[in-house]
Amino acid sequence: WFLANHHDVETLALPAVGVPRSIGVQLLPTKGVHDGFYYAHVRKMSPGL
Repeated sequence: WFLANHHDVETLALPAVGVPRSIGVQLLPTKGVHDGFYYAHVRKMSPGL
Protein backbone atom coordinates (compact mmCIF):
# COMPACT_ATOMS: atom_id res chain seq x y z
CA TRP A 1 0.00 0.00 0.00
CA PHE A 2 1.35 3.42 -0.90
CA LEU A 3 0.66 7.05 -0.16
CA ALA A 4 -0.47 9.20 -3.05
CA ASN A 5 -0.27 12.91 -3.55
CA HIS A 6 -2.75 15.15 -5.32
CA HIS A 7 -0.94 14.76 -8.64
CA ASP A 8 -1.61 11.02 -8.56
CA VAL A 9 -5.32 11.00 -7.92
CA GLU A 10 -8.64 11.69 -9.51
CA THR A 11 -11.26 12.79 -7.00
CA LEU A 12 -14.49 10.83 -7.27
CA ALA A 13 -17.79 11.01 -5.47
CA LEU A 14 -17.28 7.98 -3.26
CA PRO A 15 -18.95 7.01 0.00
CA ALA A 16 -17.00 7.74 3.17
CA VAL A 17 -17.45 4.15 4.33
CA GLY A 18 -17.41 0.76 2.70
CA VAL A 19 -14.82 1.57 0.06
CA PRO A 20 -12.38 -1.33 -0.33
CA ARG A 21 -8.73 -0.44 -0.71
CA SER A 22 -8.47 -3.19 -3.29
CA ILE A 23 -9.98 -0.88 -5.93
CA GLY A 24 -7.24 1.68 -5.38
CA VAL A 25 -9.06 4.11 -3.13
CA GLN A 26 -7.55 5.91 -0.17
CA LEU A 27 -8.31 8.79 2.15
CA LEU A 28 -6.39 11.96 1.33
CA PRO A 29 -6.29 15.45 2.84
CA THR A 30 -8.62 17.91 1.18
CA LYS A 31 -6.80 20.28 -1.16
CA GLY A 32 -6.03 23.54 0.61
CA VAL A 33 -7.57 22.37 3.87
CA HIS A 34 -5.52 20.60 6.52
CA ASP A 35 -8.40 19.30 8.62
CA GLY A 36 -10.57 17.81 5.88
CA PHE A 37 -10.35 14.57 3.96
CA TYR A 38 -11.86 13.01 0.89
CA TYR A 39 -11.72 9.62 -0.77
CA ALA A 40 -9.76 9.69 -3.99
CA HIS A 41 -9.39 7.11 -6.71
CA VAL A 42 -5.69 6.51 -7.17
CA ARG A 43 -4.52 6.42 -10.76
CA LYS A 44 -0.84 5.53 -10.67
CA MET A 45 0.63 5.39 -14.14
CA SER A 46 4.26 4.91 -13.10
CA PRO A 47 5.46 1.28 -13.35
CA GLY A 48 6.69 -0.51 -10.27
CA LEU A 49 4.39 1.19 -7.80
